[in-house]
Amino acid sequence: MRTRPRVQLAISVGGSKCAYAITTGAPPAILARSPRVEWTRQPIQTIYAFVEMLARETETLLRQTDILATAFERIGVAWPGPGINGCFQATFIPGCSQGQPIASLLRSALTARFGSAVEGIPIRVMLDAVARAAGEVGPGGELNGASGSGLLVNVATGIAGAIVCEQQAMLVYPKIGENYGQFGRFLFFNKVSQKWDWRPTADGLVPSHSADEVRWTELCAGPALARRIARLCNESAFDSARLSPCVTEALGHYRAEPNDRNAVYEMTLLKLATAEAGRDAEGLFGHFVRRVAWEIGSALCVLLDVFRSSPIKRIVLAGGVGENFGFADGRGSDRFIQDIQLTVGGGVARVSRAHLGVDAEFLGLASDSFFATP
Repeated sequence: MRTRPRVQLAISVGGSKCAYAITTGAPPAILARSPRVEWTRQPIQTIYAFVEMLARETETLLRQTDILATAFERIGVAWPGPGINGCFQATFIPGCSQGQPIASLLRSALTARFGSAVEGIPIRVMLDAVARAAGEVGPGGELNGASGSGLLVNVATGIAGAIVCEQQAMLVYPKIGENYGQFGRFLFFNKVSQKWDWRPTADGLVPSHSADEVRWTELCAGPALARRIARLCNESAFDSARLSPCVTEALGHYRAEPNDRNAVYEMTLLKLATAEAGRDAEGLFGHFVRRVAWEIGSALCVLLDVFRSSPIKRIVLAGGVGENFGFADGRGSDRFIQDIQLTVGGGVARVSRAHLGVDAEFLGLASDSFFATP
């Protein structure tokens, strides 16, 4: 007879942040969570240093909660990239341009820190968007109680998603397999024809494409939008005299065409565009935000056709961009979502924003179904 509730460790890995939680129960609940950890501000150059950071921050959370690592019955990791045979890639993480055995590396780092007692704890790594979709199915989620199939699209550092059928997030999809959710790698926008093309790969890697094509992540994900916003400010007659010093600093950073990311500057410029569009819907950024809404909406139309065998009735946008971008109307009207809905069509699928944030990933990682799947 069980004398204590199940305790699990959930780790959410993002392109610029990580977050951690301890979950328990059926249905899942969050016992404790860490603050957002901005790992891009740390001197991490290798995948080994990265997983060591994951173990170190896990220890920090355990110290704060007086929970022992040996209390974990399992560990779930929401990962921002494709996986093949247990090896996972992530464009934005050092050392992950090639697939890495994340579960094994994390186990070694945890064992080095907590001892051999953690060696046998099951560790499951899955696409972050699938975990988030599973969480959004639960209480308080945007897909909770939805009839038919739903589609979650996580627009953040990258773009990925998952289909929910009968209140279950799908881990695979016919003809694409476990990497089907890499929408940002598979959808290409032709800058000349203004059309989208869907080209999935079984291994989740980016397929070949022409110079006229840009993949969805490089068009509408957070880093791409920040670059576009900076270019718009620097190339237009935008009045920068009234901007705050942090915005001016961010614009100066992008003026030098940097290769390195700066998550703070990205968020600063995303907030700038959102605020300016809310202030003047017909101004420079009002038009920009509507353009992005059209791009996202037209991409969603392609996905609705791709997954037409599972007719989708609900589309939920999650992630930093999906949950926040373009919504700064003090009257409570979300024109960004309205414009996306207009592009998708009113009688096709209802579009909304997620509200659980990273908690959805924590709750999704606690799902029994993920650990039952080999």
